[in-house]
Amino acid sequence: MFDTMKEVQLQVAELACNTCVRRVFAALMSIEGVAAVHIRQPTDQTADWEPAIGTVLVKYSPQYVQPAVLKACINQLGYHVIASIPATN
Repeated sequence: MFDTMKEVQLQVAELACNTCVRRVFAALMSIEGVAAVHIRQPTDQTADWEPAIGTVLVKYSPQYVQPAVLKACINQLGYHVIASIPATN
């Protein structure tokens, strides 16, 4: 599919329900250069007032897309990327 692949892990606030996961998954997979998306919903919150933080792992081709585009896509859906960590591969 793509020659060179990279991965980035995005920490996303308010990613708390299955509908949220499906929306983010579909939006990211529609971006040219995205090969795979794995989303882990939060399992616990330390306090009621803290946002639920989910993890989104995206495998992408840097020839087609950059992490900033992935983050912008998620933010446009109404969620908030609070951290971006390049995965080691």
